[in-house]
Amino acid sequence: MCYLPLLLVPYCSLLLIRPLMLMFVQYSLSVHNNFIMKVCVSYLQILGMISCCISEGKETQIRNRSKDFVE
Repeated sequence: MCYLPLLLVPYCSLLLIRPLMLMFVQYSLSVHNNFIMKVCVSYLQILGMISCCISEGKETQIRNRSKDFVE
């Protein structure tokens, strides 16, 4: 039970961050179609991928720990 909030925090933050990133990407591409904005967009996409990987890694660590407790 005590691990449930730890799982929900990264998941909820990702749910909030993704739409904001997509909105920013669409806005920046429609207003400024230059090299700097493309670099920013790719940087944001890389950050999104990193945050996904980190949250998935935390979930697997927590699952492994909970298995140890059950045994």
